[in-house]
Amino acid sequence: LVRQLLTESVLLAVAGGALGLLVAAVARDGIWSLRPAFVAQNFVDFTVDGRVLAFTAIVSVLTGVVFGLAPAMQAIKPDVVSAIKEETRSAGPSSRRLALRNLLVIGQVALSLVALVAAGLFLRSLESAHRIDPGFDAANVAVVGVAPGQAGYAQARAEEFYRFVAERAAGVPGVRSAAWSNNIPLTGGFLRTVVPEGKDPDDAASRRFAIANVIGPGYFETIGIPLLRGRAFTPADREGSVRVAIVNEVMAAALWPSDDPIGKRFRFYGDEDPREVVGLAKTSKYNTLGEDPQIAVYIPLAQNYSDAMVLFLRAEGDPAVALGTVQGEIRRIDAEVPLNNPTSMSAIIDQSLWVARLGAVLLGVLGGLALVLASIGLYGVMSYSVGQRRREIGVRMALGASQSTVLGQVLRQALVLVGIGLAVGLGVAFGVSRLVSTLLYGVTATDPVTFVGVSVLLIAVSVIASFFPAFRASRVDPLAALREG
Repeated sequence: LVRQLLTESVLLAVAGGALGLLVAAVARDGIWSLRPAFVAQNFVDFTVDGRVLAFTAIVSVLTGVVFGLAPAMQAIKPDVVSAIKEETRSAGPSSRRLALRNLLVIGQVALSLVALVAAGLFLRSLESAHRIDPGFDAANVAVVGVAPGQAGYAQARAEEFYRFVAERAAGVPGVRSAAWSNNIPLTGGFLRTVVPEGKDPDDAASRRFAIANVIGPGYFETIGIPLLRGRAFTPADREGSVRVAIVNEVMAAALWPSDDPIGKRFRFYGDEDPREVVGLAKTSKYNTLGEDPQIAVYIPLAQNYSDAMVLFLRAEGDPAVALGTVQGEIRRIDAEVPLNNPTSMSAIIDQSLWVARLGAVLLGVLGGLALVLASIGLYGVMSYSVGQRRREIGVRMALGASQSTVLGQVLRQALVLVGIGLAVGLGVAFGVSRLVSTLLYGVTATDPVTFVGVSVLLIAVSVIASFFPAFRASRVDPLAALREG
């Protein structure tokens, strides 16, 4: 008997494992296609090799053995008297076995709720992220990295190269403006320590970390960051002139909370010469769309040489067309200068959301599978319960119980299990959601829309799964049920 029951359970588990392996192999390529361009195809090895197959086989067999052994052992040690009493009572399975089935259904509902809540939070986050103002105008903007230093350029020659390329790029048909920067928004920035004039640089309370961005003339116009006060950099801001800088609103509020920042001075920690603030720019997003406002400072390329820069282009139409033309111009100037990662700012914004998008898809798939399993489990438990209570239902209907009464009773029994599963799942989901809160944009970890929406979805699916056994119970023929008893 044990061998027969274990064979059945192991065959079911192995069949489930094979189906799961097939689904995983199909879904693998789809999920990995969501990666951004900077993540290489071979960054992670997703090959279904012998180790994966062995792991799947072992898990499947162990699942069949573990979850088939307990019922098998119970089946070969029956209490004959109790079994006869159960048959005569037609009360269905023992309370212990029914409770175990109910616990499994409750667990399935709880786990599916947790996965669906996490997926819902990521989806809501993605929706919210596209409404966040990044502080710059990404439309029709393209970028390409240019590294004259890697081609052996000395500083003077590289500076001349930068000027020549910017002029040629701005003159390309379809390009409205072109400018240099050593940093691309939403890809991280270079941190430097700033100290306002008159403060002790060795006093930790006087220092602030700031994102330092080296830019060329026309940068704010090209990227679309508004200059709120003061002026932009000019060709006169070069080596040997007064060292200048443009600060964002957060830096102005942090260093000079009660004063106009224009004309104020500060130092980078370790520098001897101070820098004079000549402009105030709107605060934008520098590392992520969901970040808190960051301190940032802009300094002119002519006073801060860099052997690798990023060329920003604002196009009149499709930035990809202008980008291709400008790359051709740069290669005609010097084909030996490396060009890196040409793309659009819209693509960069999408790439910055790839973790949230991947999480939404992956958790959505897992949550959907868990929901299907919970629905099947609930349907199975209710169908089995109705089958075991067939005589009892027949007696009730013979004594006057209506079809709607029986239907409501069976549905209530199912909804009690779902309600317990929801309560357990909500408690776990509240804890799990806080772990992913740092990956969310504009959505709290306890977003009520997500929690309520997922709960309503689970209840709706559970009602549908329970309705068919309940409907079948309400159509029981009392005379036929009593004769079967």
